[in-house]
Parts: sequence; C-alpha cells; structure tokens
Amino acid sequence: MKTRRTVAFALAFLMVAVALYLEMTYIAMFGFWDGFTSEIDRAENALAWYFIRFSLAMGLWFIFVGFAPSHANFNKRILYSCLLFVIAAGVAVSLALYFRTYMMDSAGG
Repeated sequence: MKTRRTVAFALAFLMVAVALYLEMTYIAMFGFWDGFTSEIDRAENALAWYFIRFSLAMGLWFIFVGFAPSHANFNKRILYSCLLFVIAAGVAVSLALYFRTYMMDSAGG
C-alpha cells in the first residue's frame, strides 16, 4: 500500500518538474528585450502554456490518486493516466515539430 502511494507521489513530483522546466525554457525566456518575438516563438509559447497547465493538472490528479483509498483499480488508474500524459506529450512534440516546418524563426539570414 505504501508503495502505491509512493509511485503516485513520485509521478506527481515528475509532473511538477516537467511543468517547471517548460516554464523556465519557454515562458520565462520568451522574446527579446526589445519586444520582438518570432512567429514560431509565439506558437511554441502558447503550446507550452497549455502543456504546463496540463502537467500541473496531471500532478494534482496523481496527488489525488495517492491520497485516495486503495482499491483494485489503482494500477489501471496509474497506467491510464501515464498513457494519457504520454499521448499528450507526443501530440505537443508533434505540433512543435510541425510548427518548425513552416513558421519563421528568429535566426535571421
């Protein structure tokens, strides 16, 4: 029983860590000092904003699962929740790669 809670809380910590990493990478360092943002920067900023909120919601879900009374469907809840996060991460990465194929970046030229 303690192992189940530990797994749920470890996954919650991982979700918060992912959200903080994305916050530091895409939101805190958004744009240049002069206010210029490229098309791809704006698109990735919005995508990161939504994925950060999703990661935090998943972290709260794992905390709820960790505090919920233990029952037979615990493993299925964890598995399906992890699959949902992996699918959402795959969609976010695919969208970011798609954005890079046709949007202008700030590389100059």
